[in-house]
Amino acid sequence: MKFSWLIVIGLFVIATFIVHLITNKIYKKEVNEKMRKQGASLLSYWQTVIYMGAGITGVCVLFLKWTDVLSF
Repeated sequence: MKFSWLIVIGLFVIATFIVHLITNKIYKKEVNEKMRKQGASLLSYWQTVIYMGAGITGVCVLFLKWTDVLSF
């Protein structure tokens, strides 16, 4: 059971990092530097990145459960 949690946490960190790498360039193009330094804009960006990472992690975990790689 603990091994499953380690896999899920690892998948979440990796998925969030990949989403951040992809969306950071787009975010910097669309939002000027003054707005990026404000808390609300930055919070909104990271909230979106974490939600997308969680969604990707959920899909990956369901796929791994469906293929009987993970069992919980």
